[in-house]
Amino acid sequence: MNKSNFVFGTKAETLLRIKPFLSKCKIPNFEFFSVQDWQSDRTAVRQKLQARFPRDRLIVRSSAKAEDSATQSLPGIYDSVPDVDASDTSSLVAAIDVVCASYGKHGSENPLADHILVQAMIRDVSMSGVVFTQDMNTGAPYYVINYDDETGKTDTVTSGGVYSNRTLYVYRAAVRELRSERFGELLAAVNEIETITGSSSLDIEFAVGSRNEIYLFQARQITTHPNWNRRITVAVGDAIDRTREFVRDRMQPQAGVLGQRSLIGQMPDWNPAEMIGTAPRPLALSLYRRLITDSSWRVARRQMGYKAPKGTPLMYSLVGRPYIDVRLSFHSFLPEELNDSISSKLVDAWLDRLAAHKELNDKVEFEVAITSLDFEFDRAIDDRYCGLLGGTEKGEYRHCLFTLTDSLVTGKRASVSGAMARIHSLKASHAKLLNHQRLLLFQPSAPCWRTPQN
Repeated sequence: MNKSNFVFGTKAETLLRIKPFLSKCKIPNFEFFSVQDWQSDRTAVRQKLQARFPRDRLIVRSSAKAEDSATQSLPGIYDSVPDVDASDTSSLVAAIDVVCASYGKHGSENPLADHILVQAMIRDVSMSGVVFTQDMNTGAPYYVINYDDETGKTDTVTSGGVYSNRTLYVYRAAVRELRSERFGELLAAVNEIETITGSSSLDIEFAVGSRNEIYLFQARQITTHPNWNRRITVAVGDAIDRTREFVRDRMQPQAGVLGQRSLIGQMPDWNPAEMIGTAPRPLALSLYRRLITDSSWRVARRQMGYKAPKGTPLMYSLVGRPYIDVRLSFHSFLPEELNDSISSKLVDAWLDRLAAHKELNDKVEFEVAITSLDFEFDRAIDDRYCGLLGGTEKGEYRHCLFTLTDSLVTGKRASVSGAMARIHSLKASHAKLLNHQRLLLFQPSAPCWRTPQN
């Protein structure tokens, strides 16, 4: 089926039309009928349902014409009743009556023509939610997945429950890069639905079973798409391509920087995420860069006796988000006197350890790099980096760390008294500047003469 053939209808009609063409997902067994059918012969409809679902738990769902059309979508406006025992006649009849009553209560134009959808409940749900095949507000080319993978229920996202705030954005052109099996299978099913309907502007309600089987509950068109700026797809694609090229270049060996590759992060060593947030305003980003990551970090490390890469920015912004070049931080954790051959081995080993243990991203000074000589040196280097350094290399590294640590502890370098002296000097300069500003502010101005008016 292609887009010239497929026609969306009510929730139930769309499921009926799409079901024969699905191979990557399932639609739970269902029956539907009109309100008029129900009012004309309740017994016949009820008996048909109980014959179809003799021992099932059911959900009685709304399927009104006003819910899903090419021009409007009204999700959640009408009632649905979950977990109905099909064999309990009174419960089944009451649930259908609740849904029928909601059509009149919420202003359906022709409630007799609206449908009631009765469907088998899905058990052993590992995840449920809603997929939008484009960003709802802008039309940006992302699959937006709002999901609940904790409660085992199928309606927490559509009802706005407490577990409805988990969201995953997947760039449409990069679905193959997904590492998650269940999200990969979900989006494969979504792509099949797009192909069947001939539409890439869909709102799809789904559930995933315990074995990653995908269930489709609803597929409808997104009604906001006429307002989308189509140029945003080009702009997003261009930004992603430029970011990819930039990161690829930064991952290569860099002149004057130790290490054969790099990692980027928002928390290792310097922590812009903690101080200015993960998506800071341009002013906050530029101030953090100017005050800390352009040069201050490098100067401070050099004063303490560590190596300091020259002229290379520590932080850069990728599509408005700040990232630290971890290779530069690790370079600056090495004693200045340590030769480059040993230093390069250490930087690469530290990067490998952090890549393998991402949970250490905010503990790199304690669990990844070795920045000073302490009583745990031999155990730490043997446990974390067994065989990395030969005996002579390990001895030289220990000696350089001893020299650096001794100079800091004894105050030969970067002493506390020297730091306090600089702080007092800055404080005095600040007070002098403030006093000068007060004098300018309160200095009497020159008299203002006015020419008398005739």
